[in-house]
Amino acid sequence: MDNNPLSFIEGLEEFHKAAEKEFPSWVHPWRMKGLARFKELGLPTTRDEEWKYTSIKPIAQARFQLSSQD
Repeated sequence: MDNNPLSFIEGLEEFHKAAEKEFPSWVHPWRMKGLARFKELGLPTTRDEEWKYTSIKPIAQARFQLSSQD
C-alpha cells in the first residue's frame, strides 16, 4: 500500500484552492502547513504504534472527493 496516495494530496490541494475564498486569510498558512505535513508523513500504517492494529487500506484506496455545498 502506498503511504502517501496522490489522490489524497490532489484532493486536499483542490479543497484548499476552493476554500481559499471562503475562509479568512489567516487560515491559509495553517492549511498550507497541514498539507506540507501530510505530504511529509503520508497516511498512517501498521508500523505506526497508534495504528498498529488498524488497517486503513480501504480509505487509502478510495478516491478523495470534495463534498457538495448543496
